[in-house]
Amino acid sequence: MIHGMKDYSLTRQTVSLHQLLRPFDSVINLFGLALENKTLRSTAQFLGAHSQNSSQKVIAFINADCVNKLSSSDNYRKALDAFDHLYADGVGMRIAARLQGQAFIDNVNGTDLFPLLASELEQSGHRIFLLGGKPGVAEEVITYLEVNFPKLRIAGHHHGYLTAESSEVVVELINESNADVVLVAMGAPKQEIWINEHKSKINSRLLVGVGGLFDFYSGNVSRAPVWLRGLSLEWVWRLMMQPQDKAKRYLVGNPLFLFRAWRNTKLRKPQIGFLQQLQKKFWRARIYATAYIQRCINIAVASGMLFMLSPLLLVTAFLIKQESPGPIFFRQTRVGKNGRQFSMYKFRSMFIDAEARLAELKDDNESEDGIIFKLKEDPRITRVGRVIRKMSIDELPQLVNVLNGSMSLVGPRPPLPSEVALYDSPQNYRLQCTPGITCIWQVSGRSDIPFKQQLQMDIAYIQRKSILTDIAILLKTVPAVLLARGA
Repeated sequence: MIHGMKDYSLTRQTVSLHQLLRPFDSVINLFGLALENKTLRSTAQFLGAHSQNSSQKVIAFINADCVNKLSSSDNYRKALDAFDHLYADGVGMRIAARLQGQAFIDNVNGTDLFPLLASELEQSGHRIFLLGGKPGVAEEVITYLEVNFPKLRIAGHHHGYLTAESSEVVVELINESNADVVLVAMGAPKQEIWINEHKSKINSRLLVGVGGLFDFYSGNVSRAPVWLRGLSLEWVWRLMMQPQDKAKRYLVGNPLFLFRAWRNTKLRKPQIGFLQQLQKKFWRARIYATAYIQRCINIAVASGMLFMLSPLLLVTAFLIKQESPGPIFFRQTRVGKNGRQFSMYKFRSMFIDAEARLAELKDDNESEDGIIFKLKEDPRITRVGRVIRKMSIDELPQLVNVLNGSMSLVGPRPPLPSEVALYDSPQNYRLQCTPGITCIWQVSGRSDIPFKQQLQMDIAYIQRKSILTDIAILLKTVPAVLLARGA
C-alpha cells in the first residue's frame, strides 16, 4: 500500500530526507463523493480479505460517465451515498483530481481488478457469483475463469435482464449458492441502484458493481492494446470499436465532464486577491527556475567530475581491456522520462556473453518481487567488474548521459524495458521523472532494499523533488559509495 511515508520501513539514513516528503491523500473528495486512493493490487487484496469477514460491504467504481449520470439521477446519488467504498476509474477522474491539486495513485477499475480479485479468491477458496450481461455472457466469463483460475469456486451465474419479480428469484438463487462475492454487471447507474435496493436481502459479504466487465472477459468486446491504455486513451479504442453505442458517451459526455470538473474546481476555490495572484505567479516562476537551475547544476557537476576523474576512468578502461576481450563500455537500452527509451552507458563489468547467459540464471533470481534481477554471486561478473561495481565506478560513464539530458544526477534509477513491461500503474509513476545516477534508496542500502520499497521511495522523491533534496542525496552518495553499503 502506497498511502504515505509512515508505512515505510526506512533506514536511519533516509528519515531526514523523507521528512520533506508529503504522503498521498487516502481519500479524495470529488463531485460530492469520497473516493479512496489505493493501488489496484492493494484494493484486490483488501476485497479478497474482506470476503472472509461476516459484515457486508458494497463497492462501486466511478468514471466520467458516472459523474455525468449523477447530475440527472437522485436514486443513483442516494445509492452511492450508501456504498461503503468508491474508487476512481479512468483518466477523467485523474484530471478532475489534478484540477484540485491532488493525485490518484492508480487507476482502480473493475476490468483490471477482476483477475487480481479472482486470484485472491482462488487462494482463499471463497465463492463468486456472476450477475449481469446478456443471456449466455456470464457463462463465457466462467469459461475464462475455469481456464485461468481452475481452483476458483464458481457459486453460480445469471443474466442481468431482471424485473422486480425475477430480482427476488435471483436474490434467492444467490443466497442458496452461498456466494461470498457477487459481481453485478448491469452498467451504471442500474447496477448500483439494484445493489442498494437488494443488499439487505443478500447474504454475501461483498457486492461489487463492475459495469461492462463481462463483455471484455467473454470476448464479445476487445480491450485496447496495453500501450494505448498506458496513454490513457482506452476510450478512443472503445469509440472506434463501438462508434454508434459510444459516440454520445465520449464525444458529448467527455467535454461535458471536463466542464463539470472545471466548474467543480471553481466552486471549491475561494476568490483570491491581487497579492495572492501575484504569489501564485511567483510560485510558478520559481518552479520553472528550479528546473533550469537543476539542469545547470547537472551540466556543471557532470563536466567537472569527468575532468577530475579522467585518470581513474583511463585506468579502469585499461584494466577492463586487460582482463576480458571486448568493448570497454557497455551500452544498454533503458527507459527514461515519460517512457522514452535511451542508451545508458556503463563500464563493462561482465563477460561479453552476459546477456545470453541471463536466461540460464533466471531461476536463481534473489529479488523478492521478481521484477528486477539480483544475484550476489553472479558468475557473469568479472574480477575487475566486482571491484568497480562495489565502488560504483562502473556508473561513472553515465555522466555522459547527464550531459546529453537523458539522465540527471539524482532521480529514480532507469529500468530495463523488460522490467517496465511487468510494471503496474503505480510503478509507472517512476517514469514521470528524469532517471538519475543516484537516488534515495541507493544511499540507504542500494540492492539490499526490496523493489517494493525502492518504488515507495522513488514515488515519494518525485512528489517533493527539490534542489535541497537533490543536494542532500548527493552528499549522502559519497559515504554510501565509500562504505559500499548494499553493493
